[in-house]
Amino acid sequence: MPNLGLRLGLSGAVLGKAGTSAPVITPRNAQVANRTSFPEVATFTGQRGCLAPTFHRLAQAVNGQLEVWYPNYGIPLGVETFPGAAATATAQVTYTDATSGLPVTANLVDVTTGLTSLTAPDGGHFKVKATINAAANTWIELRIRGDFPNGFPYSMWKANQQRAEGVQYAATVGALPALNGTVTRTLPATYLWYGPCLIRATHNGIVALINGTSLEDGIYDLPNTTSGDSGYLARIFGEANVPYVTIAARGERMQQYATNSFNANRRAVAAASGATFLAMGAPINDLGGRTGAQAIGDMDTIATAAGLPMIVATCTPHTQDGITTAASSTKTTNIAAYNALARARPRYIDLAGVLEGAVAGTWATWTAMWLDYLHGQNLGNRYAQQNAAIVGTSLALHGIAPRAAGPRMPEGNILTAPTDLSNAAWTKTDSTISNAGTVTQIMFEAATTAKHQVGTSNTKPASAKMRIAFDVTFNKSRTFACLLYT
Repeated sequence: MPNLGLRLGLSGAVLGKAGTSAPVITPRNAQVANRTSFPEVATFTGQRGCLAPTFHRLAQAVNGQLEVWYPNYGIPLGVETFPGAAATATAQVTYTDATSGLPVTANLVDVTTGLTSLTAPDGGHFKVKATINAAANTWIELRIRGDFPNGFPYSMWKANQQRAEGVQYAATVGALPALNGTVTRTLPATYLWYGPCLIRATHNGIVALINGTSLEDGIYDLPNTTSGDSGYLARIFGEANVPYVTIAARGERMQQYATNSFNANRRAVAAASGATFLAMGAPINDLGGRTGAQAIGDMDTIATAAGLPMIVATCTPHTQDGITTAASSTKTTNIAAYNALARARPRYIDLAGVLEGAVAGTWATWTAMWLDYLHGQNLGNRYAQQNAAIVGTSLALHGIAPRAAGPRMPEGNILTAPTDLSNAAWTKTDSTISNAGTVTQIMFEAATTAKHQVGTSNTKPASAKMRIAFDVTFNKSRTFACLLYT
């Protein structure tokens, strides 16, 4: 690794000679955990009370101050949107004490006043702290009970069901249980989540700053049951126990982030994160109108402004009608051009290499994608996490090791995706057990003549079949809900 003896303009971390090992970094206040992000919706109208537990794994030991920021705003389509009112809250942290091995719950207090009564200005943050003694690779539970006069901000598809995350909300905060009470999650199909955008403490480890779009924010990717990570890049760095801050936003364009000023809060969080490198997701929202060269140029602009070395990801497909037809010829051409440029970079993660089909610009299998033909669903995200090639030099800077690509996802039409099925009669038509490498799937096929609604809008014809996959290898006996097909 070359001498990286520079002061990073964004994070303030100081890197020195590292040889072939990880870089030497001066201790500073930096992101120390996983699973932080920003709300995609600024206000849940009519629901001002919010009780939200979230769970996070500490990558480093914390024996001292833990600082947490919660946002009082949302970022729909990459544009910071304020709710129009200050919010108040109380909050706490529960952790396992590194000395006694016993669980400890501590109040989170305002970083300035030291009070347990917390206030976040309109468009600002709750900034809170507690003194803890927790070992590395242990979990903390953060819990906030907030009063948001115009409705609380939230994200979808974020709650880790295996750890009983989720939001209990109400028209008034007084209708909620106490901060340390039992949470009864209000659980729509979209897994609402409200949580921190920054969790930091003093340490000398590397930190990833993840930027990008909904692909990096993890939409339609249920959190990994082991680490809680969701989204292509968060899964890869989380698996490597690299703490990360996700400033990706759904609907974001890299040109927009690089050139506009309505992301001041995300830039402030990035500056406070102690990040040592930038992990850039693919600019899929740009490539409908900008060339691959223009889009990767925007990414370079972002990295230069941040003062951080960058690792990039290739762009997964965007099709028109599932796995068979690529998106518009312009977008398909731009994606291919961008991927060629990304693969020529010093460091890259080749997501597309294992998810793209034999026909350029198409998905290998419907199993990998969501109903909008753009986002990878849970299985696609997990497959890329385990199989995408990681290529380049100086990867110790990013806390990951190079690896060759695993097998491309098998071509086929196994259709499994989250869905909302009505209660109608189904008649069994077939059942099979299939083995592909180390993956075992038990498929059950059935038919019906009733109409069903898929997700929120996609209604299939009256004559339909379904398949349910029990993916034994990845998820033991958990059922992937099925997608109808004719």
